Amino acid sequence: MKSIMITFFCTILLASSFASEPVTGMRFKAKLAYGLYPLLEHIIQPYSFVDKTSSFTIETSYRWTNYFEAGIYLGAWRYKDVVFNDELTMGFPVYRPLLFYGVGANFKPVPLIFRKNDFWIDPYISARFGSFLFVNSGMAIKDYREPFDYGIYAGLALYPAKHWGIYGEYGRGNFVDWRAGLCFRF
Repeated sequence: MKSIMITFFCTILLASSFASEPVTGMRFKAKLAYGLYPLLEHIIQPYSFVDKTSSFTIETSYRWTNYFEAGIYLGAWRYKDVVFNDELTMGFPVYRPLLFYGVGANFKPVPLIFRKNDFWIDPYISARFGSFLFVNSGMAIKDYREPFDYGIYAGLALYPAKHWGIYGEYGRGNFVDWRAGLCFRF
């Protein structure tokens, strides 16, 4: 999966370098998303995809060419930590926040078909790569078998108004396969 991500990013960057058309229309995009991530647990019990917890993400991107946009994202979900009172007692679960962050890139095929860039329907292919940070824990990221958050998704944004709309993404990631929310363009 990691080699697919690297290949996708390199292909998008190469394709965008050949795009000679000037960027027109709105350049900035912001997204507020909701998704379900697996409930990570203490290293004694590695995560499973059975127990899910809500996640919230904010993402911003800049359109570099008519076909390519890239940006950053920041989000939060929670994990289950085990706290021990002393060495002789059983631990009890405590739910703590977990932050995730990274970079993302989108390839937008609509300008290839229609010459209007700010169309009301916006399909795209998205790739994300990032990591996460445990809050209030003595655990290190290396304690987990997957210290990275990555995925490739197909997305669709619908804009009933000029500057805002709704979107959904579905694909394959190592932690999350879908997300949906509001999107804004400026």
